[in-house]
Amino acid sequence: VTAEDLALLLKDDNTPEVLDVCLPEDVTQRFDQVPGATCVLPDDLSARFPNTDSNRMLVLYCMFGFQVSQQATALLRQRGYDARLLSGGIAAWRASGNEVATYNRTQ
Repeated sequence: VTAEDLALLLKDDNTPEVLDVCLPEDVTQRFDQVPGATCVLPDDLSARFPNTDSNRMLVLYCMFGFQVSQQATALLRQRGYDARLLSGGIAAWRASGNEVATYNRTQ
């Protein structure tokens, strides 16, 4: 999913759940997130998202959309979720001129 695609999806009534996946050691480097995103550590995904046949779309991202969010997306797909990757991560979201929120690890 591109940043532009996600911006359009978030305006829809059936919006996806957006997950900000970040390694614990990278949290101190984070300052912003997609508005409304839920922060989840990659190690917590299995417990939080058990196997399901859910059709609800999940969009995952990390800082740059590489290894962390790709692995998390693959895990959730294996568990039956309609999981998609935000291409380029929060960096692409910000570069596309989309609104950002202050990073909130407690969401």
